[in-house]
Amino acid sequence: MTMKSGESLIFLKLISMKVIRRKILNYLPSFYDICNLAQTSKLVYIFIQQEPLTRRMLLYDDKQRIVCRINKVLSDNCVGLKFQDIQFLKDIESERVLHNVEKFIGEHILKNNAIIFTIEKLIDNFSESERLLYVKELVGEVNLSCPLRRFSEKVIFKLENFNNQHMLLFLLSYMNHEYVSSIEIPISVLMVHSNKYYKLKENIFNGFPNFNQLILSFNEFASRCEYNQTDSERIVEKIFNELSRRQNPTLTLVEGDKPTTENFFNFCSLVLRIGTKYDIKIRYNSNISTPLTTKPNILSLFGKIYPYPKKEVIFSKDTTINNYKYFYSIIRRLQNYRCLKTLRLGFDIFDITKNFADIEKLNSPTFSLRNFKKLKNVSLNFLKYRDNVNEVVNEVYLNNLKYLISLMPSTVERLEIIYCWRMTKEIICLIREYMPNIKILKLMYFREPFYWDIIMGFKHLEAFITCGEQKINIPQNLKLLCIGSLEDDDNDIRSTIDKELLEHYSANFSKVIQHKSGKFIFFNDLRHWNGYKKYIQESFL
Repeated sequence: MTMKSGESLIFLKLISMKVIRRKILNYLPSFYDICNLAQTSKLVYIFIQQEPLTRRMLLYDDKQRIVCRINKVLSDNCVGLKFQDIQFLKDIESERVLHNVEKFIGEHILKNNAIIFTIEKLIDNFSESERLLYVKELVGEVNLSCPLRRFSEKVIFKLENFNNQHMLLFLLSYMNHEYVSSIEIPISVLMVHSNKYYKLKENIFNGFPNFNQLILSFNEFASRCEYNQTDSERIVEKIFNELSRRQNPTLTLVEGDKPTTENFFNFCSLVLRIGTKYDIKIRYNSNISTPLTTKPNILSLFGKIYPYPKKEVIFSKDTTINNYKYFYSIIRRLQNYRCLKTLRLGFDIFDITKNFADIEKLNSPTFSLRNFKKLKNVSLNFLKYRDNVNEVVNEVYLNNLKYLISLMPSTVERLEIIYCWRMTKEIICLIREYMPNIKILKLMYFREPFYWDIIMGFKHLEAFITCGEQKINIPQNLKLLCIGSLEDDDNDIRSTIDKELLEHYSANFSKVIQHKSGKFIFFNDLRHWNGYKKYIQESFL
């Protein structure tokens, strides 16, 4: 509701008074509410921005299982099934989580900003009119329009039954959500005979005005589907044609754990061909070990469309590299994927450089990622070092980390090092040298304290994420600081950060959010809270 000019002047006068302003802000439980108020005018923002504010936060997962039962005995083909023969069962755990979110006074932070719906089985043995009743009831059971789900941006659908997968598209065609931009469905949904999609709406995603990313996940049912190019082409064309009309359309293929069959390989070839036809950005999210396999795989198929400029490879699944030969093989094969955007590597305890005979080859472009101009996100995980801490292992860790940093291109904007036992000045200098454009730095589970100026000198650093409790010097350009306990305890709030430490960081940041497990978030500018929140959902939780 807009205020009239007279009312606006009265409100500005009231909010300019510190005592009244603080009373008003005390009634607003979350930074979402405070930001909405601050956006009403520039003067209101200025008055609120100068206030030190502290709020609590609730971290939660939103997962719902959809289960239905048929209430009468039917023949094998289920002829004569009526809508009233179907009964949906409540997901008690999901309802409990959402009830707790609704009752919580403070900032609600949904992990990964994603809602996950697992559907036990879909049914399609109705007449046309009965089917519509079933679909609309299913939409109600999914309850995506729930006010607590209003700002979620990603929806993930998982299926537990091979039959009637096509009904998921009918479900989507009747759903609505203002903010969802990413929808993930099993790829097998598109491998169904085209006659199953008779009467499907012309525009499936009309109810999602911000939708622009379709994620197809490889599930166990994909290998069981019969592939018919003509049938598959119709539904893939229909969906990609609709996706291509969205702003910055993106298709992401997420690799599964099951072996690739010839049928599935041919279907993915069709998907990639049609995707390039419609000028859609195509991403392939794979395991780092995939380039090493000699069997036909989708990644090798993806490489065949190399001239296509709008493609990206993401190695985001955890894989542990356990010896230097395996590591060198991976780095060599990666040279075929210069469109690499995200890289996650885990390491067992071995010295990368010790067993390499020719040190000059080790430093050659063949073993470098410096020309990977699309590489933005890097994660290095030394979990295996956790239970083997001694001077020898620590030296191996330091040598490996130095070498890995030297491989990276200057385009990296997010760097994550997990189980960083020691972070020396030499290593930090190397990070600044090879990755000068880092915006988000995450250092977790360190054994030794950081030195005072550890994050000074990063010219573009916006966010620093870590755990533990120690003082470090805060650069002026840092916009977001996340520090937290090593444990995710759900008991009463823990005093993992002492008063002196809290005062130290509060001197740099006027806005504080705290979780009962001992996690703290510090920032200053209210205008950027929504962006900071995405950092937190993706990187801190």
